[in-house]
Formats: sequence, structure tokens, C-alpha cells
Amino acid sequence: MKGLCIAASLADSTLKEYTRVYSHFRAFLFYKNLEYDMYSLSNFISYLILIKKGYLIPKVQPACQYFAQIEGWSLETDPAFPRILCGAKKLYSTCDKGTLRRDPVLSDSIRDYISNHKPDKIISVEMDVYRLTAALLVIGFRLLARPSELVDLTWSCIKTDHPQPGWISFDLSGHKTDQLFMDKPNPIEPIKDSEFCPVKIIHDYMENVKHYKSKESPLFSHSNNLFLTRDKAQVLIDNAIHKVEPDRKVLGHSLRIGGATEMLKKGESMDNIMVAGRWKSQSSALLYMRREGLGYQNLSTLMFAKSNNDQIDTTSNSVQPMATEATPSINIPTPPVSLSVSTSDSSRSRPTIGSESFHKPNRRARISDTPEIHSTPPKTTISSKSHPEILDLPTPVDFDYSSLMRKKSEKPIVKQPSQPIQIPKRVDNKNIGPRIYRVDSSDSSDEEPIKQSRTRLTKLGTKPNC
Repeated sequence: MKGLCIAASLADSTLKEYTRVYSHFRAFLFYKNLEYDMYSLSNFISYLILIKKGYLIPKVQPACQYFAQIEGWSLETDPAFPRILCGAKKLYSTCDKGTLRRDPVLSDSIRDYISNHKPDKIISVEMDVYRLTAALLVIGFRLLARPSELVDLTWSCIKTDHPQPGWISFDLSGHKTDQLFMDKPNPIEPIKDSEFCPVKIIHDYMENVKHYKSKESPLFSHSNNLFLTRDKAQVLIDNAIHKVEPDRKVLGHSLRIGGATEMLKKGESMDNIMVAGRWKSQSSALLYMRREGLGYQNLSTLMFAKSNNDQIDTTSNSVQPMATEATPSINIPTPPVSLSVSTSDSSRSRPTIGSESFHKPNRRARISDTPEIHSTPPKTTISSKSHPEILDLPTPVDFDYSSLMRKKSEKPIVKQPSQPIQIPKRVDNKNIGPRIYRVDSSDSSDEEPIKQSRTRLTKLGTKPNC
């Protein structure tokens, strides 16, 4: 049961990737005739770089750790393994890693294919392929669905007139980020008087294929009623978009990328985009958005506007200043104020402003009717009677700076040489790997009568079954 719980902790796609990496690791040890030790993972990572499979490097340690927990053996690594792993990732990203181009499929391309590439013959194989492709395009684009989610849908995953009359809902639970099947159905509302309505397109497809479908049949399939693979679904989408835009690079997630970019293009908020794409973090949602969506929001017009009050005309891409009403000016009458500053001790009077008067202590300033300007600043003298502490300060000569300096030691300090780094020796194989035991029922000596009834476990080997 413990192994079953560990196996159920991973998604199906992750388990397949771990199995693939661990199979490569076991084959590496077998064909190179190597014994498992603490340096095996480091050697295997170097081997992956040589055979140009550096994309497997980040999954080597978690894959081996996962199967070590399943098989019950200990995973040991080289002390320098973290540095080797970091350097291998840098080498792969610098030399071997290529940029993956995935262009979005926008609504204009889907409308162009549905309206301009419909076959002439109503009853034909081409018409069946057209209906299947159109249903894949509109449903995958509207739900921001992954290719695996589309091909795994069954006939029972769809409900008509739910949650509103004329609506349709899809059950996508159990997808990549919903391993506990807790995701709620995704409803799709109809578009009135439109040939691109996703509800109308999926109804036309279902009416054409319902005579050979059952509840457990795949929703999207050819006439053989077999589940489509991800590659076959991608070929159908790729062929349809290439008829409209031959230069566009279409991959499996192009519909998901196009749906997120289209919502950004229409000015939807990040919260709505995350809910539509079933993303749990903004960092994951940002990976699927393309910057061309900002161009449709007239970002250049907004950035080159003269001021924030400029009005943006989205039809003519021109900036027009917004008409603002003239605000009436409010004039507050203020009484005339004249300032005169005097430094004499004898001239002290209350300052007056207009008709009101106030008094501020310790202020040698007065306000009079006639201004008085001093061309030279008043002289200031310091007397010992008023400030005796100023004249009693010692001069800089009175300080003994030598007492403040740190005395040097008679004997010079000799720096001790650093201790050499102790390089750990290679660990023997008998302490690494899975432990295998057997029962030894041999009799013990007479000196240990207490241990006669116990079974001794003798350790045999530590090599994994590679």
C-alpha cells in the first residue's frame, strides 16, 4: 500500500517521464558495465550531454529518488553533484537548447477556416473531417484546452442545456492540475445569429456522429470511433490553420496560447484569464500570453499620447485632446502684509496682520506698515556671561591624541597558515544502494544464551538490480 500511495502521488505524464529517465539510467549502467556508487548520477549527467539529451538533466535526480523510494534502496550522490548539475544545465541551455516556437491561433484564423474552407459535398469524408476539425478548433479555443484534455473527452463528459437553456458544459476534471477530479464543469454560452457559435458547431458535429456513439465513446474521433492521440489532433489543427496562414507555427498548445492572447487582446483582466485557463498562478498564465495582444489595445497610441487627458480614438488611431470645461477662479481677498525685521533688543512689539493681532514669544520680529531692508547683516557677539560654556572649551592642543591611538604589540602577529581541505575518500559500495538480507539460522555460541532464539540478519550486498 505504501508503494501504491507513492505511485499515485504523481500525474500520469510525470510518471511516464520519470520512467523514461530511469530506464536510460539503468541502461547506462548496464551497457557501460558500471557498478552503482555515489558517482553514478554525475557520470550519467555527463553522458546525457554527450548524446545530446540534455533536456533530461533536470529530471534525473527526482526520477532516481522516486524509484529509490519505490524499490527501497538509498540514493547517494557525489558531494560535487550540485555544481555538476548546475554546470550541465548551463552548458545545455548555451549549446544544445533551441527556442520552441509556438504561435497562437487567434479567432480570425478560426473564422476564416470555418467560413472559407467548407467542402462542397455534404456527404463525404472531407465533410466529416471538416466538422471534426471545426469542433476541435472552437472548443479548444473557447475552453483554452490542452491537447490531452480534448482527446480524453468522452460522450458522457458533455451536457446540453446546462447550466442554462441553450448552453452546453464540458467536464474536464482529471486534467494535469486536477488529479483529484475536483474541477467543476466548464459552461459555454451560445452566440446569437452567428455561424461561429461554438454551441451550434458542436451540435452539428454530434448530430452527424451520434449513430455510432455510446456513453464511453470518445467525443472527438473519426468514423472508426477510436480515441485520437495528441499527435493526430495536432495534425488536424495544423492542417486547418496552414490553409489560412501557411507561415504560422502551430503546435499542441497553440489553441491554449491563442485563447489567452485573445482575452488579453480584448482587455480582459488577469483574474478572468486565470479562471478561463484553469491556472493557479499568474506566472503560469503569463507563459501563454503573447505581446501581440497588446498591439490590438492601441498601446502605441496610448504611450505616445501628449498627456493623460488626451482622448484615444481606436478607430482612426489618433489622439484627440479631451474637451475640458473652464473652471471658475476663486479670488480670496488677503490683507496687505508688510514685513520689517529689527535686531535691537529694545524694539519689541506685537506683530499685527490686518485688524487681528497675536503675540509669539522669543521672536525679535515685528510687522509694520513700512518695510525696512537691511543691506548688511547685523553683527552678533558672544559674551562669557550669557554663554560661559563656549569660552571654557579646551583648544585642540589640549587633547592627547596619542592616548586615543591603539598601542602596537611588541611581537608581530604571524598569520597561521590555513588548514588543507580534507577531500573525502570514496565510499565503499557496501553502504550505498538497496539493502538485501537473508535469514541465517546457524546456532550461536554458549556464551550468548539470550541470543539463541533470535534470528541474525546478515548483510549481503548493496547493488541495485540494474
